[in-house]
Amino acid sequence: GIKPQPGEPVQLRLLNRNQQNYYSARLVGYIKNLSILVTTPMVVGTPLIMADGEPVEVRMVTGSNIYVFKTAIQRLCTTPAHYMHLNHPAEVRVQKLRKSPWAKVNLGVTVTDTLGTHEYVSLVNLSPDGAHLRSPRTLGEPGKVLRLSFLATMDELGTTLNLNATIKHVHAPKAGLEAETDMLEYGVAFRNVTATDSLWLKVLVYRHIAEGYLA
Repeated sequence: GIKPQPGEPVQLRLLNRNQQNYYSARLVGYIKNLSILVTTPMVVGTPLIMADGEPVEVRMVTGSNIYVFKTAIQRLCTTPAHYMHLNHPAEVRVQKLRKSPWAKVNLGVTVTDTLGTHEYVSLVNLSPDGAHLRSPRTLGEPGKVLRLSFLATMDELGTTLNLNATIKHVHAPKAGLEAETDMLEYGVAFRNVTATDSLWLKVLVYRHIAEGYLA
């Protein structure tokens, strides 16, 4: 069964609409074998317009598991807050995450070396412990210390993460549609991450994994 706790993030995909869009909600609770209660997603401060009976796909990341199931909106409620009942799913898929999971992302990052030289690069994979960067310019050899700065957002919140990292490896990107011949890929490990930044990293990674971007 499902083990996520109330208050945990939920990602919703509306199956009759643009299936590329995921909407963030929160788990409110359960009525055993009847319904699952989640908050109504907000878009720029306004509740998303949906309809009773509309089919949805739900994704949750809890502990080391991803839970995915398809259901439908049983009832939309507007008081005392905007929330909805989802039909209790007939089947739930569970996928195990590794200890330090990686997510596919596409973030712009400013990299600064110890001499103060700045480069703007792409962050393509992220874990709570490190990242994969793609850069058209040389960032350095393994062992070199860098500082990474990038914007992190979750729901209505946002912060700029400034993380110290050490280059672990350098190589050309693997062949494929996204590979660019003039790019180098750098694997970096984060160093001395604060508790707050660590929490933000986990939120970013788990949100992207919940949206289907497991690396």
